[in-house]
Amino acid sequence: MITYEARDGTVVLFAEEFTTEADERAMIASASPRAMAALLDGFTRAHAEEAAMNRRATDGQKAITWGDCVTRQWEGVTIWGTITPLALVARDERDHGAPAAEVMALIARLEDGYARGWRYGRWHSVISPEGEYGAAHVADLAPVTVAEFDAAQWNGWRS
Repeated sequence: MITYEARDGTVVLFAEEFTTEADERAMIASASPRAMAALLDGFTRAHAEEAAMNRRATDGQKAITWGDCVTRQWEGVTIWGTITPLALVARDERDHGAPAAEVMALIARLEDGYARGWRYGRWHSVISPEGEYGAAHVADLAPVTVAEFDAAQWNGWRS
């Protein structure tokens, strides 16, 4: 999450797992002079961390694609996910009343993230059994079979 002060003094929260160039340009344009250096420094650190994750990712992790089942670890909890195909993302957004321009912008954002190693999906765990949408980097993911995913679901997302 990125938090910074806007030019008008309001606090801005950007709660996404990764930024795009357009996101960064918009934040820079709206940031107060006092917040600018920290914001730019944060982008530099995030770019370096993303580059390190891409170097660390194996060929098998980089091959994770739309519709695949995966796991990842977070603070000792196994998180089970499915990488949501973009057609389903677009359909769900339209079904919830999102305007076409907003859907197209979201799809472009997810495609940009995908090219940089980020996978958008629905993530389930014992903490959030119903699942929640978000993105994770392939360097943190491990592929699993549909049968393993289904068994985890059957067992209440316990590994």
